[in-house]
Amino acid sequence: KLILLGSQQKLLSIRDSLELVVENIATLTTAVPGMLEVLPFGASKGVGVLKLLQHFDLPTDNCIAFGDGENDIEMLQFVKVGVAMQNAKPLLKSIANGITLSNDEDGVAHGIKLILQSMEKNTLVLPMQSNCVE
Repeated sequence: KLILLGSQQKLLSIRDSLELVVENIATLTTAVPGMLEVLPFGASKGVGVLKLLQHFDLPTDNCIAFGDGENDIEMLQFVKVGVAMQNAKPLLKSIANGITLSNDEDGVAHGIKLILQSMEKNTLVLPMQSNCVE
């Protein structure tokens, strides 16, 4: 993995050109503004989760993932339940099954708590913007 650091404006200005240069060799993604990640082609958090689940012989139906960045897209799409943080980009929120509180508000812990409480009642209630605050 290669990480390029710089102003968000500069990284956005070179991203399209760089994607053409590394096409079929690497992929580009962003975790936080001011950082552009160059990953080997086919590498992602989603692939990492798949390999982990395969290693432990676990189905994706038993997997929940939380994310807030562009680099979390494949991971949230791959698992049964993908939850975006409130501070996530709109694209990630649009593909998520639910939205929890922000990172600064302990959103992962809150989301897990809501999911576990709902499972005790034999239902699955996903954290959503409308019910992420108790």
